[in-house]
Amino acid sequence: MSQRKRLGEILLETGLVDGLQLQAALANQRTWGGRLGTVLIKMGMITEEAMLKSLSGQLNIPTVDLAKIRISDKVLKAVPRDVVEKYHTIPVGLKQVVGRTTLYIALSDPTNFEAIDEIQFLTDHPVKVALATDSVITDAIAHYYYGQERPVEAINYSSSEASPDEQMVIVREKSEKSQATEESQGTSPPVKQENASGSRKGLMALLKLLMKKKVISQEEYFQELKNL
Repeated sequence: MSQRKRLGEILLETGLVDGLQLQAALANQRTWGGRLGTVLIKMGMITEEAMLKSLSGQLNIPTVDLAKIRISDKVLKAVPRDVVEKYHTIPVGLKQVVGRTTLYIALSDPTNFEAIDEIQFLTDHPVKVALATDSVITDAIAHYYYGQERPVEAINYSSSEASPDEQMVIVREKSEKSQATEESQGTSPPVKQENASGSRKGLMALLKLLMKKKVISQEEYFQELKNL
């Protein structure tokens, strides 16, 4: 990425969220912490899949299906487990590029430059990002580092001549053709309902005040959202 934009800016540009939704999510994040993408998802403003698709298309970053690959021990050892958990990422491949070993990592937020910079520094490898959803990364970490069973059976590479490290783990590239097809099918950003903006702004202001005064908890709020 030539320009280091924040996640919120990108989601606004794609129309996946509006300004009011972003401000509400940022207020929630300031109160309870967490990654912005995760907050937006928990608040029911976007889905993991929609965010993944939007970021992949806007930034031209490929996605990786962690449920359909097998990550070797060599790749897993490239990044310390505490760093993996700190940044909620997982290494997915090593590949020789222009005489240097490039490390591929899966992230749900490609604007997490702190994670990218630290991993590059620690490993002394150039780092490239592939996109995966938070929940899938969580499952992969649980499987590879804690021995939990995977929800989907991984592909068996044992009969392949190439090692898992040499397999291109990137399973989908965003092509210009597919982008054009989506545009022709009318998958444009949702139209905002201007007539509801006033009432929504009032509700968000009230919600922010209630959270600030700790009248309601984060868990209670998310539970009510699920019940709607």
